[in-house]
Amino acid sequence: MAKWRMFFRRTIGNRYSRLNFTKRGFGYSLGLPGLRHSRHSTGRVTDTAGIPGSGLYWRRTTNIRNERSAGRRQPGGSVEEALALSDEIDREPEV
Repeated sequence: MAKWRMFFRRTIGNRYSRLNFTKRGFGYSLGLPGLRHSRHSTGRVTDTAGIPGSGLYWRRTTNIRNERSAGRRQPGGSVEEALALSDEIDREPEV
């Protein structure tokens, strides 16, 4: 049996801009008919371009949080890396 989940969202905006407040944070959306830029509370950024009234549009989505952490060393790694690191630690410094 599926559980019922509670959600919260409050939107303030007009035709050209929108501000969304959720449990996770806030996001915004700016644009004109046919062009829109959005940043979601999860860090996802979406750019959309289309032909109004046609149903034809293009969308590009990136995740800012994943791109920021891409340059950092992530925990884990291969067994060979761990063994090499432990060998360096065990080695006594040369005098």
